[in-house]
Amino acid sequence: MLCMIIINKDSSEDKFVQIHNISEIKENNSIFFDLDFWKNNKKDLIKKDCDLGIKISSDEPINEIVENLEIFKLINFNFISFKDGRPFSYARKIRENLKYENKIRASGDILPDQYIFLLRCGFDSFEIKKNQIKTWENILKNNLESYYQFTESNT
Repeated sequence: MLCMIIINKDSSEDKFVQIHNISEIKENNSIFFDLDFWKNNKKDLIKKDCDLGIKISSDEPINEIVENLEIFKLINFNFISFKDGRPFSYARKIRENLKYENKIRASGDILPDQYIFLLRCGFDSFEIKKNQIKTWENILKNNLESYYQFTESNT
């Protein structure tokens, strides 16, 4: 296993498969792709009968997907560096301001210490690197969910 997917505090098998070419799409599949692939194949992708997901790096703008937000079953924000907090803002914006209700995943350079903050910003799915699985499992077992400050999701 290269990574572990966590959904609602439980490890889960990832049903989304990354594609790099339009010919890789099979009907009724769950696929994801990067932002450049979306920009180059948007018209064809919208017509496909499958669950669509997109992976956006923390240095890419989200305005490219906002008008079609509802067609994505998964938005995966890839943290290029744990020090780059833009995906926190992106997730909160699409979850609270744009009322996105499907999966928002964090991937890349995320730290177990960030888990509670990721949840508070609207992330509900996490792609964990193999070398961090044990640490994340411990965090999930011992997670305290009390907050000093409230957000829309925990008022």
